[in-house]
Amino acid sequence: YFEEYPAASYLFVNTGGSAYSPIPLNGDNSFRIAQQDGSENVIHIGENSFYMESSNCKNQNCVGQGEVTLENRESRPLFNMVICLPHNLSLELLTRAEAEARLLEMYGKDPPPAA
Repeated sequence: YFEEYPAASYLFVNTGGSAYSPIPLNGDNSFRIAQQDGSENVIHIGENSFYMESSNCKNQNCVGQGEVTLENRESRPLFNMVICLPHNLSLELLTRAEAEARLLEMYGKDPPPAA
């Protein structure tokens, strides 16, 4: 996976116990997470960074959590994460080594194919 999608860092997205394939943080792009209950979040990714661009939750705390980067992830209140509690959504920035270890922990020697 990491040879096919190389990056210095990756975004891990979890919604209600479901995990997405790690997203390489090596470009400038936005994408939407739409859940069956009508919850929608738009995430912006950049070079080794991400932030919650918008959400249709009421409190907007996730949008206000700001950008996570490799440089600031140790000094932020939620460290390397942005969380939208109303939508049961968490976003986490991991280095390549951390992402590799996480996939091995989750799936053993055979991680799932890229989405």
